[in-house]
Amino acid sequence: MGVFQPLVRAPSVGPGRGFFKQMGGFVDTNCISFDKLACEAVIRWWSMPARNSQKAMDADRNIFRILSTEFKGRPTGKATVYYTLDEADSQHPFRLKMIGPERYAAAAAGD
Repeated sequence: MGVFQPLVRAPSVGPGRGFFKQMGGFVDTNCISFDKLACEAVIRWWSMPARNSQKAMDADRNIFRILSTEFKGRPTGKATVYYTLDEADSQHPFRLKMIGPERYAAAAAGD
């Protein structure tokens, strides 16, 4: 199997980094680990999308925003999650552009 390379411009690479750096960064909620007792007040936000949300699929932005501004924490600085991409996903062209066709092809080949 090939060597995995972190995508520093990917959307979900941590606070103050990546594609959403100008907005404080981002971590996909599937990748967040936190103390549910210490951060209990955050959990309810998982069911609350942003105001005026067209598809109500952005509650994860609330979770990240609250955790990163209201609680102390720290990123590991290590790639801890590996994603698979779905070519049928409506965001696939955007992700492919961000990753680059060469890296995408190399990953598919197992390089």
